Amino acid sequence: MAVILTTGARNLVRSTPRCRTPEYKTWAAMLRRCHCLSDISYSNYGGRGIQVCDQWRSSFEVFLAHVGLRPPGTNGKRCAYTLDRIDNDKNYEPGNVRWATWRCQQSNRRNNRRITFNRETLTVAEWARRTGMSRQTIRYRLEQGWPVEDVLVRETHYGLSVRDKVL
Repeated sequence: MAVILTTGARNLVRSTPRCRTPEYKTWAAMLRRCHCLSDISYSNYGGRGIQVCDQWRSSFEVFLAHVGLRPPGTNGKRCAYTLDRIDNDKNYEPGNVRWATWRCQQSNRRNNRRITFNRETLTVAEWARRTGMSRQTIRYRLEQGWPVEDVLVRETHYGLSVRDKVL
């Protein structure tokens, strides 16, 4: 397979000691999570069978050619973008990774509660943002056994309806 680096990635590989780049640190951390039994996160990655594809495992340059440079930006003290697997049950491989924001990553967790309403599936947090309701209210109503259509559109105890926001 031919490895084609973008100009920015090519300059990064040539000019910066690899171990200092965020992309290299991400690559190394990905390898540890998936293939090092002593890594603190191994049980959530390698222990579940998540692996790094052979091409990426053997070459940082091939990994960088596929994922590209991390987008710039910060979120407070954190970097705004981290490596994310689109399908959490699949490996780190071409087509299943992206640079994603923290909010996007939080929506892509295995333990999220997803709700389907009007043929749209979102997490509780996403429905909360969409409707203006609190996550706690949505969770409470679900735990009490409310039908989904009532959870998201029923009038609140203040007499205000959130139906227009959702529909």
